[in-house]
Amino acid sequence: MNNKNSDTSTQQNNAINQRSKHIRKANKIEIFAEHLLKSGLKGVARWQGLGALKSTNIGTFPSTLRGLGINITKGNTYTLMDIKSVLMTVEFIQNKRLERRMELLTYDVIQHWLTPFIEAYGLPSDDDLSNVLFEVV
Repeated sequence: MNNKNSDTSTQQNNAINQRSKHIRKANKIEIFAEHLLKSGLKGVARWQGLGALKSTNIGTFPSTLRGLGINITKGNTYTLMDIKSVLMTVEFIQNKRLERRMELLTYDVIQHWLTPFIEAYGLPSDDDLSNVLFEVV
């Protein structure tokens, strides 16, 4: 192998290592999931998603989350439909943060986001809640 090819492969390996160390920003679906939780029972209007996410096809995000088993209303306003879906959304965000090596959501943040849903839908089971919180508690 000549030196030119060796130098090129070394540069490529260094670039790959730098990218894997780089902490990526949250992707749009994760931001949409956070908006669903923050908005509580009033939900996220389609036009809010257009502005916040700078995406012209906002309908793909709830569709993708529905594919993961999260119940979200259809139409111009997207809302989480039950406590299990709320917990699955929190778990989705936690998993995305783990993938990016970011700090997990704190117990206080999760509790704040869950409060309106708990008041409307009732308390989740302890098993469901422990799955979502991971090691945060």
